[in-house]
Amino acid sequence: VARYPTQDDFDQAIYAGSAGLQGRWGAAAWRGGLSRAYQTLDRVAYRHTEGAFADLGVPVNERDAASIGIQLGRNAFSGFNVVRDSEFATVTAGWRHSFAGLARAQIEAAANLGRERNVNDDRQDLSRDMFGARLGVSLIVVGDWTLAAGGAWQRSRYHDPDALLQTVRDDRYLAGELALSWNAFRGLVIRAEVTEAKNDSNLALYEYRRRTTILRGRYEFR
Repeated sequence: VARYPTQDDFDQAIYAGSAGLQGRWGAAAWRGGLSRAYQTLDRVAYRHTEGAFADLGVPVNERDAASIGIQLGRNAFSGFNVVRDSEFATVTAGWRHSFAGLARAQIEAAANLGRERNVNDDRQDLSRDMFGARLGVSLIVVGDWTLAAGGAWQRSRYHDPDALLQTVRDDRYLAGELALSWNAFRGLVIRAEVTEAKNDSNLALYEYRRRTTILRGRYEFR
């Protein structure tokens, strides 16, 4: 039985950051900014991602709020992977409900729709349409500590048959996440999270399981 190497056969590292502004427009809250990420495989440059994002949240009543957001970006690969260079766009709509009580629990649901288009017209087997959903809950466990959990599902349908296997790829991605946040001091939030993910595909070459741990820091200037 032949087995082809996947990204999970290599040591991976991802370095990412974002910067932006946020404010209020009447009762609505908005934010926007730029993001950048750099990924390596076995300590060799693999992919650079640059993007821009904007979100708008509107209160519906004292407990509920609706939101809509858009993200645009570009993936630039290194070496022989340059054939994967792509542009992407995603639109997300969400709803958040806050519960009464000391824990200030919240539940949030969101749906997304997007497209990733390969910049090479002859490699549309690497272009895909995406749609998915996410459900998450969070609550204050004690003091400045917040616990959050969530799950996400996404379907990816590719445009042309795979160049190697001559079948149109169709993936289904499922992930669960657990995170703990600490409001260290005014404006600074430190967040540790772990994610378990599984990707199923009609092409076994692209199936995988993955565990990711991330430590994030965010500082808001007020």
